[in-house]
Amino acid sequence: MLSKEKKKYCQEKESNGKKVYKAVEPQPTLEDIFTLRRNYSKHAHSNDYVRRVTWLEKHERRCLYEYRGKYPGAHAHGKSANPERTGAYIRLQPQVMDKLKEDVRTQKPDNCIGRLISCVGKRKSGSFTMQNTGKKGMG
Repeated sequence: MLSKEKKKYCQEKESNGKKVYKAVEPQPTLEDIFTLRRNYSKHAHSNDYVRRVTWLEKHERRCLYEYRGKYPGAHAHGKSANPERTGAYIRLQPQVMDKLKEDVRTQKPDNCIGRLISCVGKRKSGSFTMQNTGKKGMG
């Protein structure tokens, strides 16, 4: 593993508890160098659940996601005023979102939500319990 110090590629070593950099000879060309990047992030509800994303700078379309710790589960979404009442945020099924998009064009929002509750979702302490799926937003 090399690092760049004072415009030269160096090999990093530890000596007496200090980092020491020794320049590599001959210096590698830019075509020989692969830059490894990493991004670390913690879950909003648990500092013990950590995600690390690693990728090569020249190949940004391919990356490796690693998770460490126990997933803390779903939580109330955003600035929920009463998370105990509203429950965890769970995305609606894609077909439900499509139906809701159609209904909103011709009906009042309150009527659309009422039909949604009676037809698709089960009401659980003020929130819908739906399958968690990958469709984003309403339009």
